[in-house]
Amino acid sequence: MLNLGNKMKAIALLLLLAPVQVLGASQAEEQCSKVKSAQIVRVDDRSKRVFVRITPDQISTQRKAKSVLLSLQEKITACYPHFGKEWNASFFSDEKHADYKTEFIDKPSNIAVADWSDHYIGEYDRKKQKLTLYPSLPKLVKHFTVVLP
Repeated sequence: MLNLGNKMKAIALLLLLAPVQVLGASQAEEQCSKVKSAQIVRVDDRSKRVFVRITPDQISTQRKAKSVLLSLQEKITACYPHFGKEWNASFFSDEKHADYKTEFIDKPSNIAVADWSDHYIGEYDRKKQKLTLYPSLPKLVKHFTVVLP
């Protein structure tokens, strides 16, 4: 058990370190805001997944997709460093559809699930380095390997 003198020293030390932690967070936010990339519209921190608004043409080829994913990785590294290299991205052409299908079904909405599927244009698994285009439309599904450093 700490005596009163040791408690006071511990509190003083915490107060001394607190501004450093705030400065670190502020610097991280500033660095994060400087990164330009595809627009992240939602983050599922628990599942290490970002939901991104993008046009289908931006990820339609392996070369284009790599450019977008490199930029997205830079943003994730700056803003969500705890994701490491095990993150996923879901790509949507419309921000209002950027959600898990199961959550979308549960929301009161005038938008049909088929409409959600039409706007769900891609999925990237960083760990497997695999991009799937139109994962919910069997006739349009396409797969690319996109290796990121």
